[in-house]
Amino acid sequence: MKIKLSKKVLGLAAASALLGSAISVQADVKIGVAGPFSGPLAQFGQMQIDGIKMAAKHLNAKGGLNGETVEIVQYDDACEPKQATSVANQAVNDGVMFVIGHLCSSSTLPASDIYEDEGVVMITPASTNPEITERGYEFLFRTVGRDDQQGPFAASVIASFNPKRVAVIHDKSAYGEGLAAQVKMNLDSQGVNVVLFEAITPNEADYSPLITKLKSNKIDAMFFGGYDPEMAKIMRQGRDSGFKGQFFGGDGVSNSKVVEGAGPAADGLIATQPKAFDGDPRNAALVAEFKAAGVNASDTFVLPTYAATMALAEAIEAAGNFDGEDIIKALRTGTYETAVGNIEWDAKGDIKGGENTFAAYRWKKDGSFSLVE
Repeated sequence: MKIKLSKKVLGLAAASALLGSAISVQADVKIGVAGPFSGPLAQFGQMQIDGIKMAAKHLNAKGGLNGETVEIVQYDDACEPKQATSVANQAVNDGVMFVIGHLCSSSTLPASDIYEDEGVVMITPASTNPEITERGYEFLFRTVGRDDQQGPFAASVIASFNPKRVAVIHDKSAYGEGLAAQVKMNLDSQGVNVVLFEAITPNEADYSPLITKLKSNKIDAMFFGGYDPEMAKIMRQGRDSGFKGQFFGGDGVSNSKVVEGAGPAADGLIATQPKAFDGDPRNAALVAEFKAAGVNASDTFVLPTYAATMALAEAIEAAGNFDGEDIIKALRTGTYETAVGNIEWDAKGDIKGGENTFAAYRWKKDGSFSLVE
């Protein structure tokens, strides 16, 4: 069997062979967490940090992994592809053998090329672009469904409101454009009238040209593929200018920051996202522990990150070693009971039944949300 390990680990092993017992190859287990810890999407990175820190706490409390202490190493990619490549290389140089992340699909795509080449096991709790797992990579997994699964679900939710004229807007990112394209394709197949399919430029202060188009085209439902900073501005500016249509979005807008940014204009936003498991009775003690630590377990990627880390840990323990091939074999053949339900992976690294992992939530201006039945 071919064994793939990072070049850093191979270098340490070679040094150990030369110097005998003078060098310890494994002082602890480094698990990297990669995501946006700065910039406009830092709230998502914080969700990752909250989830993985709790997982590390629980793992170390029971003796670590295969007797080694778990150390979390944080890498900020700011959801920028070039920065993601840099931090992936840094993680390899740091001797990291496992990564939870990246978060944005546009970062996961280039970073995963490096992890695959270096034999670093990667589990993303958030990246949904289908291309990620269509490349035949061995070391890549995710604990979230794909855009071609979220898209049909989101389209069905939109269609249930019987809109007459729909706009599908995106932010040009691998995530936003990919999800928007899936939503449009599925709306088209259901006979829903998509009048506009257009892109915006992220980080703009003024989206009045888009608002003008929405109003002049008499749009009564708008779906946005992208992230909450832009969605918040579009909703706020839209309502201020008299736009009355229903706003929809994907998991990139489904968090409390969109309410902070949009204020009362966020009232009624409907967003699809991975199902919230904080209300599952089986997670009651875990949710309470998060709450005591000042963490809201209902935030979109807290429990998926925790679940990804714990599933990885279980696979490492099942392998009984830190060999990459043994661990990915355990991941692909095992069933993992996690905080987000039972997880099984297919040959591509996608979770089985991913089409059933999404739900729709209606946001209120006070920051609360409820399930759309």
